[in-house]
Amino acid sequence: MVNLGDLFAILVLITAIVNAASPFIRFAIRLYSIQSLCLALFAFNMAFAEGALHLYLAAGVTLLIKGILIPYFLLKTYKRVGIEKEIELSIGYPMAVLLSGILTVLAKVFTLKFGDIEYLAGNSVFTISLATFFVGVLLLITRKKLLSQIISILIMENAIFLAASSVTQGMPLVVELGVLFDLLMTIMISSLLMLQIKKNYSDISSDKLKDIKE
Repeated sequence: MVNLGDLFAILVLITAIVNAASPFIRFAIRLYSIQSLCLALFAFNMAFAEGALHLYLAAGVTLLIKGILIPYFLLKTYKRVGIEKEIELSIGYPMAVLLSGILTVLAKVFTLKFGDIEYLAGNSVFTISLATFFVGVLLLITRKKLLSQIISILIMENAIFLAASSVTQGMPLVVELGVLFDLLMTIMISSLLMLQIKKNYSDISSDKLKDIKE
């Protein structure tokens, strides 16, 4: 029977796969917000199970930064940039979903092959986090718009966060606060970069980065 923590972890993976099936960037941002909410709920569930105050604080900060502030800045950037959906893709959406399923199976095969990893994680959450990371890499490779690629990186970061939480039973609060603050600053800087590229080149495709000198 799937426990509550596993359910939230599964929802993290599902939101990543649904992201692969959608061409709409605004929807992708909202999916990331939902994914981060599921991640925070996973952390809250772990905090309840461990009975540790610092885990509650870490879960709350995760919800604030990942679930609210970062999606807010991404939506603000989306509105100012004015792009509605992906135009150029390396592969079609049905193929992206199919590959996401294959990568999920490969993640399970990987953890079964290296049994010590699964033993270290203690449950299926590590497998789910690895599959989510693989899907994030797929999105990063196949998406062309910079905003979509940033969302892909954020999905990969969520997967790493989930894996670390499953293995270590929660990272130290100071470490987690530092990582989340750095992530927030990175998103703000990336948003400014995208707005500048949009102003100079009327597009935010990653191909435009080739034209930027120094």
